[in-house]
Amino acid sequence: MTIQLHCEHCGKLIQAPESAGGRSGKCPHCQGMNYIPLPAEQESGELPLAPLDEAFERHRKQAAAEDMAVQRRVWNEQDPSRKKDRRSGVRQTDADLASSSTQSRKQLTAMVVSFIEAMSRGDLELARKRTAQLAGQKAEVLQVLDELVSDDLNTYGLPTLPRPVLVGFMKQLRSKL
Repeated sequence: MTIQLHCEHCGKLIQAPESAGGRSGKCPHCQGMNYIPLPAEQESGELPLAPLDEAFERHRKQAAAEDMAVQRRVWNEQDPSRKKDRRSGVRQTDADLASSSTQSRKQLTAMVVSFIEAMSRGDLELARKRTAQLAGQKAEVLQVLDELVSDDLNTYGLPTLPRPVLVGFMKQLRSKL
């Protein structure tokens, strides 16, 4: 059985063998390249997916985790208030986040980043906790969110997720305040 189609360039009727379906070929009249469709009975409507390369996925996740660790380290070096307490090993900002009623902008930014990180990991309990801590300072948090959206999100050590996902997390936080 042959596949019949009209040339995209000259409009003449072309007949191609069934084995040429799904590939490109030249028109015998004008030499223009045309896509030869699959025969109707072979079209399933769905394209088969390539098998998942687990080694590549492990490598991609490891590279993303290493990138995130480097970004956090750089951010911690730029923000001395995020240094670890030598005795407890806990970041001072985590210990001070809930206790201080008038938190600095850096602390609010750290809490917003912590919320986004928790959401990216699927840690909804920590995300809920951060939302509750931020709820009392809605105006300041909204300003921090506006600054984050307009800045390069990588400078805050955020997870390597697509920007629309990160912005979506920020919109979620905004709606919960």
